Amino acid sequence: MKTYIYIFGFVLFLFSCEKKPDTYVTGTVVEYGTHTPIPNARLSFIAGKSNGLFEPHDEWFLDTVRTDANGKFEFGTDEEASYFNITNAKKDGFYPMHDPEFFYPGDEKNFEIVLDPYAWLEIEAIDVDSIEGGSLSFHGTYLKQYTILENYFVTLDRIAGNRYIYIYIRTINYPPKITDSIYVEAQDTGFYQILY
Repeated sequence: MKTYIYIFGFVLFLFSCEKKPDTYVTGTVVEYGTHTPIPNARLSFIAGKSNGLFEPHDEWFLDTVRTDANGKFEFGTDEEASYFNITNAKKDGFYPMHDPEFFYPGDEKNFEIVLDPYAWLEIEAIDVDSIEGGSLSFHGTYLKQYTILENYFVTLDRIAGNRYIYIYIRTINYPPKITDSIYVEAQDTGFYQILY
């Protein structure tokens, strides 16, 4: 009789164990350039179902998770869907995630999601050569093109940190020419003076 009680208890224990979801993903959210983990970043998970080749997909929200102190996250689901994606990863002081990361039913994947940190750049441009029709323009990730036609001091809109900003001189009859660059660190304001 004792044997039956042990077997019954063992079977009951097996059924009481939590089942791992069919689809299970993990990952880390890190800062661009340094790969420093980003704690408390928010990620949204979406499910989608195909309605045929020429029909739009149906998509619905599943859940939101936050990264732990080491920038790590995990998510599992048994939802019936054609695909899933991680979207809208964000954290204050960082640009939101660009493109969704897709995964599929039954997947067990590990993702590394990279967020671009904010930075700022102050530029003082002084026209010393009076180039006729000359102008100065600045290009960089998340940076609108700025053109300066005369002496100017500007604080550029937020830019992506841990990157180089390239400085071009453009004249009437010549293509733009890179003249310099400046590296701007995350969450910092760089200062640059250029004479042109």
